[in-house]
Amino acid sequence: MITIVAIGLIMTTFPPIRAFGISVLGSAGVVGALIGLSARTALGNAFAGIQVAFSDGLHVGDVVVIEGEWGRVEEVKLTNVVVRLWDDRVLILPTMYFTERPFQNWSRHEARVVGKVQIHVDHTADLEDLRTETQRLVESSPLWDRRRWVLQMVDATAASVVIEVQATAADGASAWDLRCDLREGLIGYIRDNHPQWLPRTRSEYKP
Repeated sequence: MITIVAIGLIMTTFPPIRAFGISVLGSAGVVGALIGLSARTALGNAFAGIQVAFSDGLHVGDVVVIEGEWGRVEEVKLTNVVVRLWDDRVLILPTMYFTERPFQNWSRHEARVVGKVQIHVDHTADLEDLRTETQRLVESSPLWDRRRWVLQMVDATAASVVIEVQATAADGASAWDLRCDLREGLIGYIRDNHPQWLPRTRSEYKP
C-alpha cells in the first residue's frame, strides 16, 4: 500500500501522467478500504481478547454455560476461545462473543459449583420427610463434595408447590450427574412411597 501510494504521488508531479497518478491513488484508496473491511473482524477479536484478559472474566478450566449448554474452557486465545462441551463436542467461539453476549461462569472464583434441582409436588407433601430423604440421597452420593446442601420451597401455584434442592459438587460434570441422581431419587421415592404427593388437578363439584 505504501509503495502504491508513493508511486501515485510521484506520478502526480509530472503533468503528462498526472491523471494516471490520480487513478493509481484512487485504486489504492479502494484497496485500502477493502483491506480495512476484511481486517475489521480480526482486529475486533484481537481487541476483545485483550479486553477479556484484562477484565479477568475468563480463564482456562472455567466452567461456563453458553446458549443453554455447559462446558469447560480449554483454550483462551487472542482471537478465539475453545470450549469443551459436556458431550465432548468442541465449541470454538470468537473472543468477541464473550464481550458482546452474556454467558454464565460457574467457577469464576473457584471450581466448585452448585447443582440445582426443582420438583413440583402437591400441597400436602411433607417437606421434612422430603428433607430426610434428600439428606440420605446427598450424603450417600460420592459426587457431593461434603460442603453444602439445602431443600427449600421456592414457589407455589394453584396446582402445586415447587421445591428446590441445592447441592455442591467439585466441578460442572459432577454437579450435572448429581442433579440427575437427586432428581431421579426423589421422584422415585415420592412415586413409590407417597404417590399422593405427586401434582394433581383438583376440581370443585357444585350441584
